[in-house]
Amino acid sequence: MHHFKIPLLLLSSILWIVSGTEASIPFAFEAAALLAASPRSNHVACLRSSGLTPWPPSGNFKDKGYKLAIVIDDFGYRPVNENKILQLPLPISIAILPHAPYARSMAIKAHNQGREILIHLPMAPLSKQPLERDTLHPQMGVEEIQRIIRQAIINVPYAVGMNNHMGSAMTSNLPAMKKVMQVLDQYQLYFLDSLTISNSQVSRAAQGTGSKL
Repeated sequence: MHHFKIPLLLLSSILWIVSGTEASIPFAFEAAALLAASPRSNHVACLRSSGLTPWPPSGNFKDKGYKLAIVIDDFGYRPVNENKILQLPLPISIAILPHAPYARSMAIKAHNQGREILIHLPMAPLSKQPLERDTLHPQMGVEEIQRIIRQAIINVPYAVGMNNHMGSAMTSNLPAMKKVMQVLDQYQLYFLDSLTISNSQVSRAAQGTGSKL
């Protein structure tokens, strides 16, 4: 597996963002962050604090034909910090927790900036953790899943896709994810797997539906 390391300047403190884990990572921002991308992964990791010099890209990234998409999760709770991210002159997409207090306002602001918006839908993890309201569980029926996703779409206007917040118990369950994909197909939303577990069934669940990954 090849990794390409790309320096990115962010603002105001220290950026600690890890996409694709179920750990609780404190928000903070600033300085030199390092993005690591792989052709087999949609994850990005920004773990370079201020005062450190990012190393240069290895090889010619453009010649490899890979594309790097930056999606920042967990929007909707920290408007001061999130507004700093939205000030960045970069094509960053944001994933918004649907029941967060600033979900709608952040979605509208990001949309007005021309940014791509995802619903960061809470899904049940294998470990015991505090859960968001309307967290999807494997035992839920299609009607309940549809109700939750429909409300999430109302709460996060202009969303064109969805990714999972936590979710190892849900995304590793094929029957459960088939229900999710059936509903997403109705609303024409794509799904970005946060890969919080190695045996994710998302790709298999999408087969036979019109859902895009």
